[in-house]
Amino acid sequence: MKIENKYDFRKALLTVHESNIRCSDRRAKDNEFELKDGTLIWISDSASEVLKTAAEDFADYLKTSMGISPAFTKAKEKASVTVELAAEAGVDLGEVNCYRGFKAVTDEKAIRVYGFDDRGASQALYYVEDLMTFEKAPVMTYGS
Repeated sequence: MKIENKYDFRKALLTVHESNIRCSDRRAKDNEFELKDGTLIWISDSASEVLKTAAEDFADYLKTSMGISPAFTKAKEKASVTVELAAEAGVDLGEVNCYRGFKAVTDEKAIRVYGFDDRGASQALYYVEDLMTFEKAPVMTYGS
């Protein structure tokens, strides 16, 4: 049995994202959108610290776990990932129009994340991370 040095357990606790989980052979299917190296992420200038932190965490996930280098952009129309509050975007969240509610919509051009509030938009980014982790690739199926 390996003897652990004092506080070695903290290394595992401090690991936010598992590295290199991407399956290099996995390609996007006809009904999937793939994030590629150089992916641009847009968040509103009025985003709260909670949302900015979640977006930075998502960028770190893409870099660490999926091996792609994202960047942030001020040009929403150029972004492959957009993150904003549903009310600002004029999006109806329907039955999830409540605290921490969210919607993630994917098409041929982008992944669009909408939250009822900043915590909802953050939850949507964590959800996208989970879906990509399950697929072992930075892909999402078209739709919401």
